[in-house]
Amino acid sequence: MTGKCFFLYRALRRVARKLNKIMNQRRAYDYPSAAPSVVRHPSPIVGDSMTGSMFDPCVVALPEGGFAMFVSRRIAGTVERWDSDDGIDWSCKGTALEPSPDSSEWDSTVNRAWVLSVNDEWQMWYTGQCGCKSSIGYATSKDGFVFKRHSSNPVIVPELGFEGDSVMNPCVLFEDGEYRMWYSAGEDYEPDVICEARSHDGINWDKTEKPVLMKGYEQYDSCKVGGCSVVSLSNNLLAMFYIGYQNLDVARICLAVSFDSGSTWKRSKYNPLIGPTRNRWDAHAVYKPSALINEDGSVALWFNARKDRCEYIGSAVIEADGWKNWIIQ
Repeated sequence: MTGKCFFLYRALRRVARKLNKIMNQRRAYDYPSAAPSVVRHPSPIVGDSMTGSMFDPCVVALPEGGFAMFVSRRIAGTVERWDSDDGIDWSCKGTALEPSPDSSEWDSTVNRAWVLSVNDEWQMWYTGQCGCKSSIGYATSKDGFVFKRHSSNPVIVPELGFEGDSVMNPCVLFEDGEYRMWYSAGEDYEPDVICEARSHDGINWDKTEKPVLMKGYEQYDSCKVGGCSVVSLSNNLLAMFYIGYQNLDVARICLAVSFDSGSTWKRSKYNPLIGPTRNRWDAHAVYKPSALINEDGSVALWFNARKDRCEYIGSAVIEADGWKNWIIQ
């Protein structure tokens, strides 16, 4: 292929992608923007024209009260910490993890982090990206504000057939001395499936032989699934909030429940839970949830949403009565 033909080919591909995106986004309002019992905050709570796009939050409840959010800033390729007393009004506390200064390193961009505080140590699993490949790294901190990479990084790399070129979006629970990670895998643009791995130290992981959740038969996640937040409700009962993709450009937050500690997952009949809102800041897609169970039994959700190329962080609450009915049914 000559140079002129190559540039023409690339130009035609860009035009085709733009046209496809326009057609895809016409499906953004196939479902309501919120399921029954979901109360959404009307405006973004983190991110504006000054910060640029902010995405993929992980929210941690602090023992002294209030919350810490670890969130990705796209323009800087960093993970930042933001704090809040009420989960709505947030202030930036600085950069928690910087990208590698070497542009050829596996984590020359960092994002999509998950953070736990275990035994007086803050632990972070994060997505490192270089080119079209993503891997998962590990970092620790004594104060929860500045994290140091582990020497064994990356701790999870794409190596199984269904993982494609990318593993990303870690979500980690620590129970009974064991770490359980759910992560997304597949394409570099948006992953295809949700997988699981287990570890006793948070560094060395054993993966399951196949994904735990794949695309479904209903339109809301018929293209692919990704980026999840798993909460433990009892010994064997788990709830997974995940991204369901109707197509590459339209995504919503959905729910799957496991009654056997994650061996099998059943999608909620109330899906999707949260979707785009016409003519609002979240008009085109809603992505990566972070969930916490409140003392009154309700669920607090934080997520990123997109209109055109701008992504900001939003929030919602699922009322306790509605949430309990979803689990039962």
